[in-house]
Amino acid sequence: MEAMNPREQAPEISYARWRNRFLQSLLVGACLFGLLAVPPAVMGSANLAFSIIYVAAYLVLIATTVVRLPYWVKARILLVLVFGIGVSGLLDTGIWGDSRTFMIGFIVLATMLFSP
Repeated sequence: MEAMNPREQAPEISYARWRNRFLQSLLVGACLFGLLAVPPAVMGSANLAFSIIYVAAYLVLIATTVVRLPYWVKARILLVLVFGIGVSGLLDTGIWGDSRTFMIGFIVLATMLFSP
């Protein structure tokens, strides 16, 4: 059997780099989705406080996406935003609103972002 040349070895995959790119992709996707989702949420909310919460959460999301922060800070901010929107949706529209989707999304994202 012939010895493998060191240059021909399979490239090493950096898990930390992959996680950072995955999180950045999630944040950019959430910004694009929020661009479409925030206006109807603000217009459909009967209470001004919830409209302010939705706009503030979107602005924090944009800032988190643009500003260079450590991975764990960005991931926790994203999770806090998803959970906060879920709670505000629960208070705004009740159990029949979209809060259940945000709570399930919180669990899935927490698992994807922080599980080994």
